[in-house]
Amino acid sequence: AELAVPELAKALYDEEWHVRKVAAEALGAIGPSASSAVYDLIESLGDEEWQVRNPAAKALASIGADAAPAVEVLELALNDEEWPVAVNASTALGNIGSPAVVSIPSLMDALEHQESQVREAAAIALRAIRHESIAVIDSLQLRITDPSPEVGRAAVEAIRSIEASN
Repeated sequence: AELAVPELAKALYDEEWHVRKVAAEALGAIGPSASSAVYDLIESLGDEEWQVRNPAAKALASIGADAAPAVEVLELALNDEEWPVAVNASTALGNIGSPAVVSIPSLMDALEHQESQVREAAAIALRAIRHESIAVIDSLQLRITDPSPEVGRAAVEAIRSIEASN
């Protein structure tokens, strides 16, 4: 699969958005071994088609820590007009881990998103980054009583995890 990465990265620039979408999905399926395509996937986060931005964010999430160069662009993607992109951007930031600590204020803002899936993904990402600060704990505590039980559960687990790691 690794041998296909350069060709798939090239396909992210195809004029047909369907081709770009499938290329991003394939890179995501390859996972950490697709790390040489990180900069191409960063470009894809700016694609005009959200059906391309979404699998690009998902691919960066599956690459994990090696996707650290994407932190800034993923942070911007938290405000994507299509909420699934914001969910996958949150997941990617969480999977990148401590290098994504700079995105904590943006993830805290995402805890207020109108879509519950985005709020839940932001809480999970904050848990994964595990940076203890009063502001993070306070933001998560406000989500415990979220109308969505999944968000409340993710907030509780994040608080537990952050407090346990310090």
